[in-house]
Amino acid sequence: MAKYKSYSYSQNVLIPVSLEEQLVPGTLEFAIHTLVETRINTSIFDHRYGNDETGRLAYDPKILLKIVLFGYSRGLIYSRQIERACKENVTFMALACGEQPDHSTIADFVSSMKEEIKSIFRDVLLICEEEGLLGGTFFALDGCKLASNASKEWSGTIRDLRWKKEKIEKLNSELASLVSINPLKASEIQTLLDGETALIEYFVGMESRFIFLVTQEKVLAVPLGADPEKLFQKIREFRIRAVEGITLDGLVMKTYEKSLSELYEMLIQPIEREISGKKRLVIVPQGMLHYLPFQALLSKEGKYLLESFSISYLPSASVLKYARGKNKGNRVDLFAVGNPITDLPPLPAAEQEAQEISALFEKKLLLTGRQATKTSMKSQSPKYDLLHLSTHGEMIELNPLKSNLRFTPSERDDGKLTVSEIFDMGIKANLVTLSACETGLVRGEGGDFPQGDDLVGLSRAFIHAGAPAVIASLWKVSDDSTVELMRAFYRNLKSMSKSEALRKAQLDLMKSSIRFHVERGSGGITQSINYQQDMLIECSHPYFWAPFILLGDWR
Repeated sequence: MAKYKSYSYSQNVLIPVSLEEQLVPGTLEFAIHTLVETRINTSIFDHRYGNDETGRLAYDPKILLKIVLFGYSRGLIYSRQIERACKENVTFMALACGEQPDHSTIADFVSSMKEEIKSIFRDVLLICEEEGLLGGTFFALDGCKLASNASKEWSGTIRDLRWKKEKIEKLNSELASLVSINPLKASEIQTLLDGETALIEYFVGMESRFIFLVTQEKVLAVPLGADPEKLFQKIREFRIRAVEGITLDGLVMKTYEKSLSELYEMLIQPIEREISGKKRLVIVPQGMLHYLPFQALLSKEGKYLLESFSISYLPSASVLKYARGKNKGNRVDLFAVGNPITDLPPLPAAEQEAQEISALFEKKLLLTGRQATKTSMKSQSPKYDLLHLSTHGEMIELNPLKSNLRFTPSERDDGKLTVSEIFDMGIKANLVTLSACETGLVRGEGGDFPQGDDLVGLSRAFIHAGAPAVIASLWKVSDDSTVELMRAFYRNLKSMSKSEALRKAQLDLMKSSIRFHVERGSGGITQSINYQQDMLIECSHPYFWAPFILLGDWR
């Protein structure tokens, strides 16, 4: 019989509050605690433990189950975040009775007992819904998703709830591809690639590091010799020199090239021969690599990777299966938003951008200024093939499901379209373009330069909502260059694949010049001593052409 550590609220926790009093009746945390302790059979976990005769006492599955369920309901989907919450958040401390399991224990519990957790999670959801305890909560646990409007949508009998349960299970595999480990087999990935495409996935661990290469012809695992700390330093070095705090004088200098060359040597050179002859690369980054524009990596011949390949990205290789199924090739009409009225600085160039792009389409709906409300976005955008959103984006690290795009507030709402709301949308768009700042980033544990892929981001939310592809940005972008880039991209899209249309627009911008104004967002280019309002700036610097990336199906 499995042996577990005992736990109680009398344990010595050095905080000036009673843990038991934090679990207030009527709250979700109280419901999870009560259900797991009194109504859920957790003996199904016992057979997984082999410590009945020897070995250390294990954490009680009830403790682990409670913190995992509550963590996932709050958007914490990775073990390190839940570990941290058990040390810093009083509600998590209460659910864990003061225990502080480390991330490896939590990760092992979820990965080895995923099916048991799924079953219990669905039961908890149904019981909570039955009791009216869910309110506006959004759930995502290994693919099990419950909409924030569940209470309205699920009114009726328990038979209705059980029928709806089937819908949760149907969505399971798709959402799991975004937020959990549920990989396709290599042979399945190969069937999704054509002869001109190579998929490159990176794994950067402390003990082992690999580049996984998949083409129609072969599957390879190539050792990645780069030390994680060195990778981190070089990516940070590039962003400091080329992106963050960039000056007008710095645009002329090429101090960033050394970092990009060294990163090319670490990340591309080990597979250079294998990708020779391909036209398209699909990059699956991990962690800190999400902050790196692979298209700007510089070969020893002085060529950017973009000059040899069209490049797209995926949150995981498994996402391609679902993105591919959603791609209907529809590109006829456009829904565009530009420069909504918010409490953030106005974006006049964003309005110009939306207007110029709209002029390329016969069928379109353009909303700017006061018209660009969240209500209009949610009601009108699902009808269109292409969505172009030229507005501010806000990333909230401590509550990622509240990260949002900003629209004009109305009497009904504050104008913030959150990640959790996007997950609940059903859209038919073939492409969503987020022409806002840093919309391609997914935040980690906090700080100036977090890990990168710990949390669900805006782009991934749109993919789950129905879009096979999303264009987003990796840093605060220049207004003037973005207008040029987007105009060229949509022109190219009339006759090219999405990845090739973006590639050509970026290459053309790389060879052009613009008149300097200001950037889109609160950071970006700092004026130099020799600043002149009407000066022409060459756009060969990656700051201008490299921030936008295509995620999802490249076709």
